[in-house]
Amino acid sequence: MAGFGPLAHKPERDAVRGQVEVAFVEGIRQEAGHLQNGFPMHSSGHKLTYRPEIDGMRCIAVAAVLIYHLKITVAGSSILPGGFLGVDLFFVLSGFLITKILLEELQTQGRISFGRFYARRARRILPPLLLVMLVSLPVALAVLLPSELSRFGSSLIANLFS
Repeated sequence: MAGFGPLAHKPERDAVRGQVEVAFVEGIRQEAGHLQNGFPMHSSGHKLTYRPEIDGMRCIAVAAVLIYHLKITVAGSSILPGGFLGVDLFFVLSGFLITKILLEELQTQGRISFGRFYARRARRILPPLLLVMLVSLPVALAVLLPSELSRFGSSLIANLFS
């Protein structure tokens, strides 16, 4: 029985909902500023100032992951049981930066191309990944046992496709 109750279709409610959605998106755009490839941009395309607070949060995230994995304790108890702080912080920062990048593309291009987005990510991430893999290979050949080399090779392949 559509049309009855508090969720019934009403043109004025739909109009208000549409205005709220537009205001919400505009608020995000104003709050987020403009980014291109993860850096704040003016509408003219010039990079804004460096954002040290983001690097500070990245540092906290890395430290939290290291503290967890190195099992650093104080007075016999783990400082970060579970180790989720660093990972959660990385997810929040990534979501923030990705949203800002996509909003900038929407504003400047009028649409979002996920193909272009992932191509930019690949151009940024793949070169250092391949470099680390190439540098690690001779070290692994010199240091690892044959059984460990097999696992190392599997991890190289997994890293290329994950």
